[in-house]
Amino acid sequence: MELVKNVKEIIENAKRFDSYIECGNSDEKEFAINCIAWGKCFVVIKENNSYKFYPSKYIGYKDNSATGYYDAYYNAEALPGEEKHRDAAYYTFDGRMSNKAITKVLRCNCEKDYSMSEKFIEYCNKYGLKGSEKRKFWLNIIEI
Repeated sequence: MELVKNVKEIIENAKRFDSYIECGNSDEKEFAINCIAWGKCFVVIKENNSYKFYPSKYIGYKDNSATGYYDAYYNAEALPGEEKHRDAAYYTFDGRMSNKAITKVLRCNCEKDYSMSEKFIEYCNKYGLKGSEKRKFWLNIIEI
């Protein structure tokens, strides 16, 4: 899968992710909920004075979808030369790679932030998730 290269591609993924989390299709909604629950680093989008959070491993790959995510996840292979590193190897589908791409696009690092953690926990509560202060965020917030 190709990594995102600009904010427009991030927003396109965010819209698709929103359609999953808000839809009646239980499989797609479960996919989105699980991505949030398992995510560690999140892109933040502010829309109508409301904050939404998007896991980097989903949002960081261009034209991503639930199907594309699962295909890439289950077929991921160590990048050339990485096989020798085993558990630390970089893979063809890897959150560390999407994090680097997002950092390049948003021109800031992903970091812990108490204020954003509170907003994240509120967001999670809407979907029956507990949320956590241990998450990280890109604080260059996209506004749409």
